[in-house]
Amino acid sequence: MYSTAINRLRSTLKLTRNQREVLIGSILGDGYLFPTVSGKYAYLRIAHSERQKGYLIWKYRWFRDWVLTRPRYQLQNKSDHSKGGYWWFKTIAHPELLRMRRIFYPNREKIVPHNIGELLKSDLALAVWYLDDGTLAGRALHLNTQSFSYQENQLLQHILKRNFRIETTINKSGGIGKGYILHVGTKYTKELLKRIDCFVPPSMRYKTFLTP
Repeated sequence: MYSTAINRLRSTLKLTRNQREVLIGSILGDGYLFPTVSGKYAYLRIAHSERQKGYLIWKYRWFRDWVLTRPRYQLQNKSDHSKGGYWWFKTIAHPELLRMRRIFYPNREKIVPHNIGELLKSDLALAVWYLDDGTLAGRALHLNTQSFSYQENQLLQHILKRNFRIETTINKSGGIGKGYILHVGTKYTKELLKRIDCFVPPSMRYKTFLTP
């Protein structure tokens, strides 16, 4: 009976434009698309620290009709509460999410797909990516793209300039072998933060120096 209800719900769901943008930003950032055992569907799992609970709730509200249970708190280590925990939720498994997984995880590892310029186009998607993976550095910022290759960083660099008029430099992250980050200088940091300002929830204002 439960599976019948899930199948009925699945048949009614279709990503809205805004849900798709939040999804794209989350995939580039901290979100993950998991395939089901059957391989017919995938589901989105979002997790954030206690400090970012408000941000997780903000994301949950975008996907509320896709989520069967409210966000939950989970300890990092059940036998050691001092290590703290995190908040998480997951969506229903769906073929649309499987199609997106095939784009971003063609060989099980996350990549920057060749058509990222057609996917990363809105200020909302940019906001989610920055709030997930961005860090202020004084009046500048950087995007933590260490999991992507130099060539993938070049592609992201190109798309940020083409779609958002944001110029970046590709910098080494830490020591040798630590990967790369996209550094956004002071001038373009201000432009980026202005673009995303209306989407930043109160709990994430620490990632922007603009006045709320």
